[in-house]
Amino acid sequence: MNEPLDRDELSVIFLMGFRQSGTTILSSVLGSIDGFTDLGEVHNIWGQRGRGWPKCGCELRIDECPFWGDIVGEVVSEGGDSSLVGLHDADPRAMERLRTDWVRHWRRSRLVVGSRIRPGDEIAERYLGSIGPLYKRAAAKNGSVLIDSSKDPAFAAALDQIPGITSHLVHVVRDPRAAFWSRVRKSHGGSGDDSSLLAARFAGSWMRTNSLSELAMKRHQSGRTTRVRYEDFVANPTDVLLDISVMAGVDPGALPIHNSTTAILRPNHTASGNARVRFRSGPVELKLDDEWRRQLDRKGRRVVTALTAPLLLRYGYPIAP
Repeated sequence: MNEPLDRDELSVIFLMGFRQSGTTILSSVLGSIDGFTDLGEVHNIWGQRGRGWPKCGCELRIDECPFWGDIVGEVVSEGGDSSLVGLHDADPRAMERLRTDWVRHWRRSRLVVGSRIRPGDEIAERYLGSIGPLYKRAAAKNGSVLIDSSKDPAFAAALDQIPGITSHLVHVVRDPRAAFWSRVRKSHGGSGDDSSLLAARFAGSWMRTNSLSELAMKRHQSGRTTRVRYEDFVANPTDVLLDISVMAGVDPGALPIHNSTTAILRPNHTASGNARVRFRSGPVELKLDDEWRRQLDRKGRRVVTALTAPLLLRYGYPIAP
């Protein structure tokens, strides 16, 4: 059973899993509940600066947004707090390299020795020295539970190590054949060219990301973890939202769900994420995207099914849908 939260600690819900699995829509709906603030994919914030500050979810430039403006001015751009480690260089490329190094470092070594940071681990110390203050300034805006949909389990594993933060991990999964079709449809216009090779590469990446997500959950110190299937969320969002709220120690009150499957999204201040979702507000129909069943070619479907079968069964998906 989860221990009661220390209310002096900052609470962060981290959504992790493979791309095209529905993390953005889940974080948008969660962020529409009183007591939650959706930040989008926080790990991209320095990259956003390097791209000239594109739009926040509120459609203002991030550096001009009333929520993010002073945060990126103090923390991301200039390192205004002298206690921040690794942010004194205003070059966003340095932070992007640090982010990449942390992911590579965790994936290579933490699989064997565990997710705890060893003394002298400069990469992790510098990375965490940048994320912690950013979270804390974001929480100071309204004291809400923060939602970070950065996806990568390497960042999820790091949250345990930030003083003053209680993290809750939500592993979001989706049928890999649906996720593969979403990737093909977006990147290749639905073309089936070299579909076997694409499918094999995709399946390997899907298996690796979800296996690492399971590892992060297993080693999470607080034990505040849950798994959500995208298909279950769109079919019955109320139960999923209640489960996550209880895990985070929040009474959600009225949920932003109308007529069972229509989400009422409020404007947000997401720094990064799926643009098709995070710029939307108002009523949004939550419905299953199962176009893959009709459009995904047999060859690609067979390859993805064969290579992901162990986790397909583990997560309750049929081998022959």
